[in-house]
Amino acid sequence: MRKALDKAIRKLNEAEAAVQEFASYIVFEGYEYEPKVGFVSEGCVAVTRDGEDGELLEISAEEAIILMERKGCITPDDF
Repeated sequence: MRKALDKAIRKLNEAEAAVQEFASYIVFEGYEYEPKVGFVSEGCVAVTRDGEDGELLEISAEEAIILMERKGCITPDDF
């Protein structure tokens, strides 16, 4: 059981490292506080930021890729 847990933790760490590598390619412009990139649910990666009224705004990783390919950056208006 301990080996299984250790393996699960290693895999989670690998997944988090891969998400952070993905995040390193994203350019944010026009933010006071840079958005976060991470898992928002099991197997789903997104870019998130706090909205002006306190709500959590998000765009999918796929949408972030499209924005980066099209504009070269992600701005607050993209949320």
